[in-house]
Amino acid sequence: MTPRRSSLRFLLAFAAGVVLLGGVAACGSEEGGTAGPVPTARGGATLTGPWTLVSYARDGETVEAAARPATLDVKDDGKLSGTTGCNSFAGTWTSSGGDAVSIVVGPMTRMACTDEATNAQEQAMITGLAAVSVATLERGSLVLSGEGVRLNFERGPQGVEGSYQVTGVNNGRDAVVGSAANEAQSIEFSSDGTVSGNSGCNSFSGTYATSGDQLSIAQLAVTQRACADPEVDAAEQQFLAALPRVATWDRSGQTLTLRDADGAAQLVLVPASS
Repeated sequence: MTPRRSSLRFLLAFAAGVVLLGGVAACGSEEGGTAGPVPTARGGATLTGPWTLVSYARDGETVEAAARPATLDVKDDGKLSGTTGCNSFAGTWTSSGGDAVSIVVGPMTRMACTDEATNAQEQAMITGLAAVSVATLERGSLVLSGEGVRLNFERGPQGVEGSYQVTGVNNGRDAVVGSAANEAQSIEFSSDGTVSGNSGCNSFSGTYATSGDQLSIAQLAVTQRACADPEVDAAEQQFLAALPRVATWDRSGQTLTLRDADGAAQLVLVPASS
């Protein structure tokens, strides 16, 4: 059977407006674009939703995505966000119907990529998106292409299930901070409704439940080993205090943010490296 295809022309422009806070940049577009018709493929398949980079073209060769792949999340209200593997960006898209789509990517964080593969992937995303002229949706996969450019995406991720590394924790003073002390912290949401992980010096386990964007974590049991490093001990206490405050979750690509009932971020998570 001939795969169903749809072509959309993308115009991307990176705008200034980087906002840095304590070494971790805040990103996001407060206002969506005038979205117009939601972009769809023949048969009604939509291009909106989360996408994860699978591979990209470089010097005429196909390169697999890095261990922490790039992502793109297209909303139906005219907003857009994504990650390059080590930095995040936000923006808007507009459509006047047919295959005419315009995307503006605005604020972007400026953290250094820690390995060569992720750095190469980021460069491919940043330079590649600006050159994209066609988007093809085929059998659930999204291909963004242009002269010398090809970015291949698959749908997802969705939901909270999975294993994560902690990159930011609410310090109890209305700020989410990240440090080397977070490197030992992890959390896993299993399909059977259990949650477990490492809080820094100790392991923990409990249960969780979701309903839409609602998330509750309960029945936590934590081992009682003492932390030898005061910085790690402080980070652990902040982490364990944040867990029971979690009430909702949201996603920007692969970055999962757990928030309290008032919408304040408590934990920022990224997929654990395999």
